[in-house]
Amino acid sequence: MKWILQEILNNYSNVMKVENSLKNLGIEYILVNLNGSDLKVINKDLRIEEPNSQKIFEEFISEGNVFCYGGKAIINLSKKYNLKPGCFYSEELSFEYLKNNLEQELLNNDFIVGKLKDLSIHGESAFIRPVENSKLFTGLVVKREDLKKWQERENHSNSPFLNEELMLTSVKKVCQEFRFFVYKKEVVTYSSYSSEGVYNDGLKPTKELLDYADEIINKYELPLAYVLDIAIAEGSFKIVELNCINTSGLYSADVYALIKKLSFS
Repeated sequence: MKWILQEILNNYSNVMKVENSLKNLGIEYILVNLNGSDLKVINKDLRIEEPNSQKIFEEFISEGNVFCYGGKAIINLSKKYNLKPGCFYSEELSFEYLKNNLEQELLNNDFIVGKLKDLSIHGESAFIRPVENSKLFTGLVVKREDLKKWQERENHSNSPFLNEELMLTSVKKVCQEFRFFVYKKEVVTYSSYSSEGVYNDGLKPTKELLDYADEIINKYELPLAYVLDIAIAEGSFKIVELNCINTSGLYSADVYALIKKLSFS
């Protein structure tokens, strides 16, 4: 398995973790910069654009299986060139699929989806975030009056929110949050990423939490590879969301073990 690694400046630590593991495992890879439809292959030592990038890229993907890691643009690249396995993106990762199939397991099973201008809060506040991993903004709690002001500010034709689908849900009290990296119905590695609303990647999941993750993995028909985010909230385990493994943050996961499993099994 060869790898395409997207250089992402705002997620540089993830890129370096992956790149170091690829080197240590002796896996062939290329580093690319994506800007819309513009693709540049980056020299791995000098960190500058290679001449004849398109030719280098097409020769690289011409034979053998290719796995991609990066941002949302890497999914579009994978689809454009029909890379195999490319990206494990699937409709089974969408909020709508999760609501229809895993509703009782979801932390935010009362969510609604819509454009910014169409959303409304009936209580004092709500949690809001983009449906896709667009990085437009991170999830946040917003008050009803602040949402109205936000809608007024973005009521113009150049708004970045114009066609963005957002999810709105009631605010939940979450104690801890963990991310599990799943491949072929097996948890390969994991990491915490939040404790009492503060970033924390140093926690270890309990046996009960690992058993719950295994139960979800084996109970539902889900993609071959994905990340499963689980929260400990109000005394129970709940699914926060599922995400594409090709674009997900790594936190303190064992990246070497993950890449080894994805590449050689």
